[in-house]
Amino acid sequence: EEVAKRLQHRPTNTILAVLSSNGWFGRSREPFQHLYGGALRAVENRLPMVHIMNNGPSAVIAPTGEILSLTPAQQAGGYLVNIPHSSAAGNTVYTRYPWLFSSICRWSLLLCALWAWCSPLLGAADQIRWINSSRGKR
Repeated sequence: EEVAKRLQHRPTNTILAVLSSNGWFGRSREPFQHLYGGALRAVENRLPMVHIMNNGPSAVIAPTGEILSLTPAQQAGGYLVNIPHSSAAGNTVYTRYPWLFSSICRWSLLLCALWAWCSPLLGAADQIRWINSSRGKR
């Protein structure tokens, strides 16, 4: 995923390549979770991805997220796979403005926290106004 972060800023890339040494995962689900996380990088950058792990599963992922080729975990193998290419590859909003989504999330969180902090104060002010207005009607 570190490779994807570096490559996504360059619009001339035509393929994402991820080389991963995840031997410490052993025979667990984590290698597959790592692979599927990589599939998200392929979709958000609209680029094909070759994801190679030393303990498997290794895969070729289309820009749509479809897994075109998948090796079994804990098994060596070599495959020849046609990788799709598009002239629009890598030209996504996320690729052009990688900071935009995280900035929107941060500002939204800040506004929600500010609203949660201020709403009890505003509610108390409304109650005081209502009490004062009802006193004048007596």
